[in-house]
Amino acid sequence: MTRVKGRSAYTLVELMIVTVMTGLLVAAMGTVLLAGVRVWSRVTQVDRPESETVIAMLILERDLRNRISLHFAPFEGNEKAFSFATVNRVRTDELQEDRLELVTWRFDKKDSALIRSVQRVPSIAEEEPEDEILLFDLESAEFRYVGHQRVGSTGLSETVTSEAGVESIDIERLRLELDFGEGVLIERELDL
Repeated sequence: MTRVKGRSAYTLVELMIVTVMTGLLVAAMGTVLLAGVRVWSRVTQVDRPESETVIAMLILERDLRNRISLHFAPFEGNEKAFSFATVNRVRTDELQEDRLELVTWRFDKKDSALIRSVQRVPSIAEEEPEDEILLFDLESAEFRYVGHQRVGSTGLSETVTSEAGVESIDIERLRLELDFGEGVLIERELDL
């Protein structure tokens, strides 16, 4: 067999070597990619409680900053739940409206969840509250707050805490303690 001048070709052995080397390179890259995905998955699972807590605390802070005092819906609470009236700005289609709402934050042990319930004030008696689960897979959640309660008609006030389970207080500081289990304990504090 004679070779034609000016044409060069690869031999079968050279093509097989290149194919094997390409296969090894792809296998190595796949292994590195899979290891990266596993690490990312673990990191996001560890950060999930932290990031969800930040979102829940932002919603809680907005609710508390927009709270108002109503004689028929005073601030009431204890270590497992509290409720108060608030004004929330809601956008519907092209309009914005301020809605008067009764907001309740509570820990539901059965569902292992931190729940925010909202009822529009004009229709409290007629409709069920809308429940929004903000955090789940909780082993426990505790609300600790400090505020002032007016004493009689003198205008003086006394300091009260969540342990007292009182109502009609001016809340100043709130601490939320969340236990997600497996050693994940998150504590957040709001000064109002």
